[in-house]
Amino acid sequence: MPVSLSVRVGRSADVARCREDDLVTQQQFEAVGHPDSCPWARFPIRRPNRRFTPGRVLVAEIGGQVVGWIFLTRSDGELCIGQLAVSPPSQCRGVGTSLVDAVIADALRGGERSILLSTQADVEWNQPWYERIGFEVVPPRQWTADMVAIAREQSEAGLDWDTRVHMRMRLTPALLPQVLVLR
Repeated sequence: MPVSLSVRVGRSADVARCREDDLVTQQQFEAVGHPDSCPWARFPIRRPNRRFTPGRVLVAEIGGQVVGWIFLTRSDGELCIGQLAVSPPSQCRGVGTSLVDAVIADALRGGERSILLSTQADVEWNQPWYERIGFEVVPPRQWTADMVAIAREQSEAGLDWDTRVHMRMRLTPALLPQVLVLR
């Protein structure tokens, strides 16, 4: 992880850079056979301040420049990573891990019991990466009503749920020391 990397709460001034990174990283998905068919999943252009409510967007900076971001929401009351994007030149440098670690640390301090997300199962920087950092696939028989609705909405919008999964990380106080040290 770069020495100068820091994570902070996103601000309205970060919108343009976050949107730029979102569009560039979407091209990576298109290159591996997953064209963007969910416009609601993209970083918003209109009314971006709605996403910049305290704690909903965290950004990672290297040398004062935003190089990644993570958007948080809730699903059936459970903390949910809605989206994570890292600028291609900053990928594989610990930026994504630092963003997730910041979410984990904040979630633990806030008394959260788990973190949920939905991702591509067949893209190496998605499911396999999330598994390496502690997330587990939620079998369909254990999906909540909201997970079922998310899958249905995304399917209707064009995402292939034959290649997507819901994942969850169970949070325990023992995780806090792990996320406070460099991975």
